[in-house]
Amino acid sequence: MAESLFKAKFHKGIPIAAQELMWKVFFESRGRGISLVRHFPWIGNPPLFNRA
Repeated sequence: MAESLFKAKFHKGIPIAAQELMWKVFFESRGRGISLVRHFPWIGNPPLFNRA
């Protein structure tokens, strides 16, 4: 079987580059909001709840 050209990577939270892109495209460019974390407090943190 041929080796895959793609490798999956899993991250906790959202990578910084993705956060910066989201902020620039959806908020800053439209003159909205204070910060990405203000809108999405969970964005850089693990979940605030535990699943039983």
